[in-house]
Amino acid sequence: GLEIENVWRMPLGVILYPNPTSNIWWMGTLYGMAVAVMMVELFLIIIKRYKLAVVLGVCAAVTELFANSNLGSVFASLNARPYWYGSQLPIFFLASAFLSGAAAIALFTHVAYGLRGQEMEVETRYAMRTSGKVMLLLIFLIGIANGWKFLNSLVGSETIISAARVLTTGPLAIDFWVFEISIGLVLPFVLLLVTRLDSLLAMSTAGLMILVGQFFSRLNMVVAGQIIPVYTGYEGVPQQLSYSPTGLEIAIAVSGIGLLGACFLLGEYLLGDRFSHHHEA
Repeated sequence: GLEIENVWRMPLGVILYPNPTSNIWWMGTLYGMAVAVMMVELFLIIIKRYKLAVVLGVCAAVTELFANSNLGSVFASLNARPYWYGSQLPIFFLASAFLSGAAAIALFTHVAYGLRGQEMEVETRYAMRTSGKVMLLLIFLIGIANGWKFLNSLVGSETIISAARVLTTGPLAIDFWVFEISIGLVLPFVLLLVTRLDSLLAMSTAGLMILVGQFFSRLNMVVAGQIIPVYTGYEGVPQQLSYSPTGLEIAIAVSGIGLLGACFLLGEYLLGDRFSHHHEA
């Protein structure tokens, strides 16, 4: 809510001015529901009601599923931006969310056990291997989706072609080829294949690279969709805009990452033992 100047506008607007025909309204509603359910789930974990917490976790996952696909639909339904418009984007958002989730599980689980100074249990190592398999599968699928997206862009409208060129050969080429493709997809895929999912360090490193790549993937998608103006083709107006992040945008991104890290460390310090039990007391 920081980009709309007042963080209360979204929650108050969702409740006081419901508009079921708006994708943005559904986005606020679904994400609000997901956060509320996860807070209750965390409370149940703290009081050691693990079975009920699992039920709430499933509900949160389903809500997040709808919320994430709806977020993709917010972009995909905007036909004024041909680079975003289409039915592929909600599915792409879901695949990216699953990939990011598997990467986060691998990374933070390994870091958590390192902070505790404990040896990882057999069951947890098996779960780590499962997250590695998910990462491999989704990297492969997202790579194919990216390939077809750009191949189709080459035969699309001039606006789509221009947006694709911004990523492949234009001002976003380094962000795209180095961070999104190489660091975010190719290197983790090779690392996981070479180590055959036997190295915890390799899986957590791959998870970190994937998360970095996903950050640049979203940044590239948003910027490439807007850097070609809607009045492209007219004479006397710029055919391509320029973009560089402002200090405030950088501060928000850095503070968000810092807040995430601080919450993880605080949660690990206060609640780490809650996640080492498998049965209700």
